[in-house]
Amino acid sequence: VFWGIKGASWYATQPLLHLKVTLFVVMVLLSIGPTLAFRRWRRALHATGALPAAAEVARVRRLVMVQSHVLPLIAVVAVFWARGW
Repeated sequence: VFWGIKGASWYATQPLLHLKVTLFVVMVLLSIGPTLAFRRWRRALHATGALPAAAEVARVRRLVMVQSHVLPLIAVVAVFWARGW
């Protein structure tokens, strides 16, 4: 951004860049819950051999599915931005 040809002032005025970065941050935030759950499940499995409850698996699966639907949106926004929309 700072050493590019167009400069930081041009990038700062691009709404699609802000949308792209926001979607990326949303993906990062959505991945925190499943990551912590996977680590907790692994510790429990190694310690006691217990599997997670079905409701907890469903909740984590829902978050992963939302995250997997946000990822292509980032690519779509990048295409629109590259085409000058």
